[in-house]
Amino acid sequence: MSHQLGVLSDEVPGYQTVLKTLREHDAIRISQGLLFCAGFCLVRAAIVPWYLHFTGSMGKGLSDLEIVATSLILSSLFVVASVLARFLPLIAVLISGIGFVAICVRDYLSYPDILAQGLVFKTILMVLWLRHLFTALISRIL
Repeated sequence: MSHQLGVLSDEVPGYQTVLKTLREHDAIRISQGLLFCAGFCLVRAAIVPWYLHFTGSMGKGLSDLEIVATSLILSSLFVVASVLARFLPLIAVLISGIGFVAICVRDYLSYPDILAQGLVFKTILMVLWLRHLFTALISRIL
């Protein structure tokens, strides 16, 4: 006796509708999460130079302008990815990740001091980014 399994969308009524709704909600969550990452970068651009200036913790070769520029570039990248995430969530997350890694590599090569590279900031941002990557992957796999 041979039994052929059908496609799940053929067997479960309303599957396509529910799947489309789920993917739309995931795209909105990813977009909002990428906007949060952009806001996080703006907060870094506003607070870190001020903190380093008034505490006297400015590292060798590290300038306020570099911190602000890097944060603004990342923030802009995350905003663009957030807009793109409404239509292509996985592509948006991957593009923002490539830009983020490029900034991390640049900082790693520029500064020998690990704390001058913004390790805490980049670790938090990486965790947030990975969360959105997994959401996009799972949404795409379903």
